[in-house]
Amino acid sequence: MKQLTMTVVVLCLLTGFGLLLTAHAVSQSEENADIEMSNISGDIKTPRRHFRLRNPADLKPKEATEIYNIIVSALKAGYKRSGHPVAETYQGWKRYNTAPYISISHGNHYLNNYANPTAKAYGAFEDAGTMPVGSIIAKDSFSITMSRGIVLGPLFIAQKMPPGFNYVSNDWKYTEILPDGTLLGEEGIIHDITERKRAEELFRIVAESSPVAVFLVQDYKLSFVNQQFESITGYTAKEIIGQDALSLVIPDDRQTVQDNIVRVLDGEPLQTFEYRAHNKAGEVVWVLGTCALIDYDGKPAMLGSFSDITARKHAEEETRQ
Repeated sequence: MKQLTMTVVVLCLLTGFGLLLTAHAVSQSEENADIEMSNISGDIKTPRRHFRLRNPADLKPKEATEIYNIIVSALKAGYKRSGHPVAETYQGWKRYNTAPYISISHGNHYLNNYANPTAKAYGAFEDAGTMPVGSIIAKDSFSITMSRGIVLGPLFIAQKMPPGFNYVSNDWKYTEILPDGTLLGEEGIIHDITERKRAEELFRIVAESSPVAVFLVQDYKLSFVNQQFESITGYTAKEIIGQDALSLVIPDDRQTVQDNIVRVLDGEPLQTFEYRAHNKAGEVVWVLGTCALIDYDGKPAMLGSFSDITARKHAEEETRQ
């Protein structure tokens, strides 16, 4: 990495996405490069998705760690303006990652995971089971633009509440604190759980009767598939749920799928796209798919669908021959 002893200019642009620091490691012409943040979805106090940086720079673990060490004090100082107790104490908790890592589901920010002593099982990840009431997980964040600008990101807080707090979120309370101290998500956490559950039940009814394959992805894993998905792929829901979302896409086409997901996250209109997957028998299946970002079960989800166009592709190939 080019040395971070380079000039770090604090521009103090307290915008909707936070305090901007530009680290000039490259040509001066990059000084005027745009930093593009996608708009949030929903009301500012209860957004349905995070502010998201388009085209983030890719950092090696050592680079990300060096940058975090420079800005960690600034992050805490900004979060503390909110008056939220977690902002004052979280950096004294155990940190569960060795280097900041990028998270698409958190707006392309680089994250660090902290957990309070009550949440000590967090280190076991999937084996942690149900976390005890009082568990708090805090993730501070930053982003790096392609011109090496450093964008301070939100503090993401998840707190396990007593049973009955929120059935939809499994009794987790979610809060975001922007680096200027603005609180998001504290108000109106539960708008109308009954209506949301009805909507989710309706979705399942419609999905199961759909003539195309329908699936949901949350935290990069398949969380729901309908009967048509099972029919086309040969996998049952029990076999495939919990697997990596791209596990059925052949390697040569995974970038195509990822690029289309990024377009959806950036707010572009829905487009259909073709890609190849393999079924349980190992056969290649051509599909025509699309995807959209939604809320499901109290969390962001990618809703996808596809239809089998293998016969059409074979017919087109025979025509060309």
